Amino acid sequence: MSDSQQPTTKSSISVKREVDAADDSLAKKQRVGVQVVEVKPSPVIFTNPGFKADLRLNIFNHEFHVASIVLKLNSAFFRRFLDPLNEEDRTPASMLFQYEWYTKIDDDGNGWTLTRKMPEGEDAGLSKFKGKPGFETRVFVKLLNALFSRGYQLLDCTELIKLAEFADYYCCLPIVSQSLYQVFYSSPGILETIGRNPCGMLKAAYRLRHKVLFKEAFIHVLGPWSKPRYTNLQDADLYHMADTAHRKMKDNVLNIYQGILQVFSDPKRYGPDISKQITNLAMESRDPSGRVCVPLYFRKIYDLRPKKQAAEDWLDKVLEPILAKKLVLDKTEYSSGEGKYRDFFLSIDVGPLPWDKNDIDW
Repeated sequence: MSDSQQPTTKSSISVKREVDAADDSLAKKQRVGVQVVEVKPSPVIFTNPGFKADLRLNIFNHEFHVASIVLKLNSAFFRRFLDPLNEEDRTPASMLFQYEWYTKIDDDGNGWTLTRKMPEGEDAGLSKFKGKPGFETRVFVKLLNALFSRGYQLLDCTELIKLAEFADYYCCLPIVSQSLYQVFYSSPGILETIGRNPCGMLKAAYRLRHKVLFKEAFIHVLGPWSKPRYTNLQDADLYHMADTAHRKMKDNVLNIYQGILQVFSDPKRYGPDISKQITNLAMESRDPSGRVCVPLYFRKIYDLRPKKQAAEDWLDKVLEPILAKKLVLDKTEYSSGEGKYRDFFLSIDVGPLPWDKNDIDW
């Protein structure tokens, strides 16, 4: 099949619609009388100008015709494994394709890989896969979009976490990481869901070595202040890094409390009513369990406008740094101690990133 005869390359949106239509099923089926006929979706083409689709990927119920040279350029996995080591095994897979790879389900049914050899016997069945084929295929399409430098969107943090897993396995983390900068601006859904699974997002950002995403997820795992989620981190290095940042923030909180005591002890300088006002704000900042929500409490104190200028100057100096917002991707108006961040300090200092920024391949 020549380039001019190949089907038109589909956009990522049309591919998503097609994959979604087959989500959680291994084939679309059409009834003809009493007979059930399996109807596979039409092939999806991934090529660049001047390159022929010489690789056929069979991913669950979907077929992809891909220019292998682009995969080899951007993926160490395909550079190493696409061409067999033995010369006798390098015969074309068919008249149309040099290579053909297939989906092989892991023995436990929880995962899958691409393999050169067509699975046979028990390995040939796709129905034993315990996950969602439609979801897996949809995210793999986005991996291909990244490899071919095409735009794509991510619906939520679940897709990004899976994309990072694919990028890690297929050894193409750098190009996928770079592609995310544009994705963040075109995928509002991903930004809204970072806080739903911050530990998973932090691990994904760590894999991808994505500075902006890492800092964003790192701040989220340090919250809520009353029950930080970094304690669920499985990676020892990430846990130690987060625990160190949390201890540092606890020291900052303690210093502010000491400053509040200073205000209480000097009514002549700060005003006779300020201590009573601050006490009342603590009562207003209690959560349903009766515990004072510290970020909210500090926000209320910061918003207080005392009569004495000295008190106002103190509030600005002491509270402004800890109530700052260092989130970059989150464009909402809420800052520390406000709205959905009422129990969050968003001024966490991430510190040095846990990877060598000079590495260009990993």
